Amino acid sequence: TIEPRKNFKSVLEAFSLFLEKNPKENIYLVSVGLWGWNNSELKDYLKKYKYIEKIIFTNYIEINFLPSLYYYSKAFIY
Repeated sequence: TIEPRKNFKSVLEAFSLFLEKNPKENIYLVSVGLWGWNNSELKDYLKKYKYIEKIIFTNYIEINFLPSLYYYSKAFIY
């Protein structure tokens, strides 16, 4: 679940830095999970986020699909 205690904004800032240092990489950030509580600040941040087209929000995913996501990922952030 995306909620303030998980500091998703820091993940987005790190993702921006990666993309700026590696402009030729065709990388996407895939966020798995539902939106939780108190996210108005994050949603406002996303409206202005430079790389929003490089983010995929999947919402809920069945547990049997997670192994494929992990296998095909270049990195994992928990």
